[in-house]
Formats: sequence, C-alpha cells, structure tokens
Amino acid sequence: MKIVHILAGSFLLICLSAQAENAWQTIPVDQNLLEGLYGETIKRQDGRVSATAESLREIVPGCSGAPFYDDNDAVQSETDYSFYYRPGDPEKLLIYFEGGGACWNAATCLSNLGDTPLFTPNVATDIAIINEHSSSPSGGIISEQQQNPLMGYTKILIPSCTGDVHWGSRDIEYSDPRSEGDTFSVYHRGADNVTVVLSWLRSKMAENVLTPKEVVIAGSSAGGYGAVYHTPAIQDIVPSSSQVSLLLDSANGVVSESFYQTAMGGRGVTGGVWGIEHNISHPFDITIATSPRLLLISSLSALTLHYPTLRIGQYTTAYDFTQSLFYNVTKYPDNEDLWLDPATLLASMMEWSARARSYMLLSTSGYNYRFYIGEGMGHILLLDSPDQPTPFTSPNFYNESSAESIPAFNWVNDMVNQRYTLNFLSRGSDWLNISCFPSCIISSSRSEATEEQLRAQVMEKLRAQVMN
Repeated sequence: MKIVHILAGSFLLICLSAQAENAWQTIPVDQNLLEGLYGETIKRQDGRVSATAESLREIVPGCSGAPFYDDNDAVQSETDYSFYYRPGDPEKLLIYFEGGGACWNAATCLSNLGDTPLFTPNVATDIAIINEHSSSPSGGIISEQQQNPLMGYTKILIPSCTGDVHWGSRDIEYSDPRSEGDTFSVYHRGADNVTVVLSWLRSKMAENVLTPKEVVIAGSSAGGYGAVYHTPAIQDIVPSSSQVSLLLDSANGVVSESFYQTAMGGRGVTGGVWGIEHNISHPFDITIATSPRLLLISSLSALTLHYPTLRIGQYTTAYDFTQSLFYNVTKYPDNEDLWLDPATLLASMMEWSARARSYMLLSTSGYNYRFYIGEGMGHILLLDSPDQPTPFTSPNFYNESSAESIPAFNWVNDMVNQRYTLNFLSRGSDWLNISCFPSCIISSSRSEATEEQLRAQVMEKLRAQVMN
C-alpha cells in the first residue's frame, strides 16, 4: 500500500508540475523587458518608458492613462501594461487580440453607455482565464476545453486598454467638457503595445522556444481590427512556410465618415488622434486611404492577394447590438442624448446590419475568405464566459449553431485544421459561407420576426445596458 501511495503521490506531483508549466503567465511590459528587447530605454517625465523598436520607430508602450470620475473627482487610470502567455505546443500558436471598445474625442473618452465605459482604460484580469477551469465550458478559443479546435496551442493574449483598437501611436490632450479650461490626456498607444509583444515573440523564436508551423491570428470586437492590422507584421515574423489563419469576430468595419476622419486621419491617413501614420505598414497605407465604406473590404482583399495561403474567417450576428451601438455613437459622437435613443439606435442597427452583410458578401471575392452570420444581437463569439459574462459578451462559442445548424466551433475547426481545395462547388471541406438568413431575428417561432419584435428586443437590450 505504501508503494501505491508513493506512486499516486508522485503521479499527482507530476500532473501539478505539468499544469503549472502550462499555466497562464502575466508578462509585464516594464523597463526590464524593454531593455532586454531593445537595449537602451528612456524614462519619461510622466513615468512611462520609451524605446526604439526594430523599425527604428520610437515606441511608448502602456495603457491609456485616461481619467475616470470618482465622486466627481477625476482620477487618472493606471498606465502599466501587461500581456498574457500560456505555453503549449511550440509548433502551434494562437495570437488573440482582446476587444475593449474605442474612443476618439473628449465625449467618447469620458462618457459611459449606462454604467459601462466606451473603452477599457487599463488592463484587467481576464475573466475567461479565471474561469477556464470551472465546471461549464468557458474561455472560448483561449481555453483548454476538449471542444476547442485550438486546444493545446501556445497562446498569447494581447489586452486592449488604449481606446484605439490596437492601432494607435499618439498621445492626445482632449478638452475636458466637465471642467472649463482643463484638459486630460489619453495615451493611444495600442500599436506600440503590440510591437513589444511581437518583439518578445521574435525573441522566443530566436531561442527556439517557439517554432510555429500553424498560426492563428484572432480578435474579437475592437481586437478584430487589431488582428487584421497587425497580420503583415506577424507574417513577417513567423516562418514563410507556416499555415496562417486570420479569424475576425464581431468586427465588421461599419463606421461613419466623421469617425474615419477624426480617429484615422481620413483619406490622407495623417492627423488622426490615434496617430496611425506613425506605424502603418503596407498594404494598409493604401487600403485605409480609400474610404470608410471600403476600409475593411479593401484591407481584407489586400491580405488575400499578398498572402495567398492565408485563410480569413469572419463571424458576426445579424443584428449585433454592440456594433450597432458603436456605429450609432460614431454617427453622433458629440450628442450623447442620441447614443441610447431607441428610435435612433434602431435606425442605426438596420443600417449597420445591411452594410455589414454587404461587406461580407463583397469580401467573398477572395477565394480564401469565408463568413458565418449568426442570428440575433449577440456580440463576441470567441471569448466565451458564461459564468461571469462581461457587459458586451454573449456566451456563444460552444452553443452557437444558428447558421444552418452548423456549430460555430466546428466551422472554426474546419477553417484551421481541414485542408481545402479550390473546387468551386465543394470548396474541398465544410468551411463554407453560412448564414442564418432569412431567419435571423430570435423569435419563438424560429421564423423571421417582425420589426416590432426587433424593436422590443432592442428595448430589452437597452434596459439591460443602462442597468448594468
């Protein structure tokens, strides 16, 4: 019996040791990391640290530092930045860009939707990571659930905390509407943060810690735009023989002209508050300069041409409430009374839905692009957290099958793991364009609901949003 107990104890220690080795790690982006990656650094007066990246571009990583109000007193949020890393198969790599909203003027950087800010101003402990060992499936594609097509992958999670969808390289002073004559700073440095993460990845590959042959670049909501924007940089880092997939979740690129001009600098791609001209790479220096309506379509088309073996998958629900809400805000950024106005929001939702679907259909001109359009108004498929859902997250990854009864995680699996041919009819696998239409509004009869039913669902969502 003693031998049995000793063996059992040894086995338990081995299991615990293996689990610890594969646990999530927090990687602080501090002066020590920057000096290890780039050598000399500069300590700035505001406490942040800058460095010169491989591109010879000065970077200043960190979170937004945007103020929040505590009992009517403005308090600056933390600027410390970290990212998450979970060791796994060194030949399989997931780079996940987390969502976190956006802001581009004083109103959007300070205001809330109900009690929820328009963007996440600092790095919070990720709910899906906390919950991934709970009794219910959670964590989506970053979990180690058996159903997860990316189980066992090495995983890097890049948080969002700069209000610029991972695109920014500029500090901005905004006029504080709550205190005449005062200003507040927002550090839109999302692209600088990504640059550090990718430099860290390059160092791990140089040490042969990671040797990726299969790479999945994914992002949800604001993170979807980060995933697209940084795909060329990731392609430059990983071996040219790697099979790379790009997975966009709840990021359809439906924005207003005023947002396009203010945040990105418009067709000149200069002077926008996010400062993307300081980091933009080819081919986006051309595609982003087209127009707000062609912004995402032309960018995805350019990626399919530049990287013929790249697979691009895109998911959305037909009436994504959060994307519709943000589109409404981009139309009326300075008129907060209209952000949650039911009639205005419903009109924006119908416009957003039509444009989102048309953009996805146009993107199918790329032979290596597919879409999945689910029913309802949910937001975010990939980061599933049913135990503690975040305000903008719908717990969908393991139970979404509203498009032609095909489970979304099977669709992702077909995209990532199944080889396909250019056969026009069969496409070589089950990774197809699939849609819930014409029955995309959730209703008891499962048939297409009326506009009144959609209006009722919008009102229910609005009440929940304001009460959260």
